[in-house]
Amino acid sequence: MSLPEPPTHLRLFYALDLPADVRARAYDHIKHLRERAPQVKATWEREDKLHLTLKFIGETNAEWLPHLIEAAVRAAAHVSSFELLLEGTSVFPSTRNPRILWLGMKDPQVRLARLYKRLEAECATLGFVRNPHPFHPHVTLGRIRHPHAPARHLAHYHCQHGFAPVPFNVNELILMRSDLTPKGAQYTPLARLAFLTSDET
Repeated sequence: MSLPEPPTHLRLFYALDLPADVRARAYDHIKHLRERAPQVKATWEREDKLHLTLKFIGETNAEWLPHLIEAAVRAAAHVSSFELLLEGTSVFPSTRNPRILWLGMKDPQVRLARLYKRLEAECATLGFVRNPHPFHPHVTLGRIRHPHAPARHLAHYHCQHGFAPVPFNVNELILMRSDLTPKGAQYTPLARLAFLTSDET
């Protein structure tokens, strides 16, 4: 019996994980939204998949994997663990045309912004295109399929209801593989790059 051939292309992105208790708080908000408007057709994120995307690479030849790992190593070098706040609610692109409901991310120490710039620069040296849009860190909760009136009402409610700040520490950068399946995207960590601890700085 022959083994299956390894994939020639991988769908990749860099991410920061959320602690279990923070994911649980965010998922409680998702459940509240679903109960508020069960008629709204949306693809809601599972609790175990909630994360912060730092940079989406997309479909890439598998030969680039070690280079992308090295780029993450260089970007994470000399970065110490830092605190973020999951806080605030909003919608992309607008409440009039809601497509993505999300929670915001505050970066009081500005370390997330610095890490993002380093990662963008390292990937650019490999030939990957920089993100043309301003960095807007967020956690996606759900994707609206049809932005009709009930969805717009839900988007307004989501923004007005708010989300109390939840602080948490970030300890590593992850290179994640995303496989699209009929049941949704499946995420697999391919590399975890630990940040420095306070004792190492």
